[in-house]
Amino acid sequence: MGRHEKKTDTGGDGRLPIDGEGSLSCLPRGTKIDAVVANNDEMAIGAISALKAANKLDDTIVAGIDGTPDALEYVESGELQVSAFQDPVGQGKSVIETAVKLAKGEELEDKRYDLFTAHHFPRLT
Repeated sequence: MGRHEKKTDTGGDGRLPIDGEGSLSCLPRGTKIDAVVANNDEMAIGAISALKAANKLDDTIVAGIDGTPDALEYVESGELQVSAFQDPVGQGKSVIETAVKLAKGEELEDKRYDLFTAHHFPRLT
């Protein structure tokens, strides 16, 4: 996998901008955006809104985090390419299990995130 330069950090407070305003302030300047990696699904949906308004969604990969029901609808539609599911109960359990294993000097398993992409949907329905 090649290295990519981080072009812009638009910040954001994690809330869904209804019209995408502020999501991608670089769009009016004509900046080419290859991908948006959002801190959560709501921010990804806000970015999708801004990209749609600028007619740039088809040329941009958008990724979110949380696996929310709203985001999964966007994944199913193809507008959001991926959302990483976060399971707080599972994460909490894993933290305790990991702490116990570390205390016992046991080897730890390599954990991965669950990703939802459009190819998951025929299987989920």
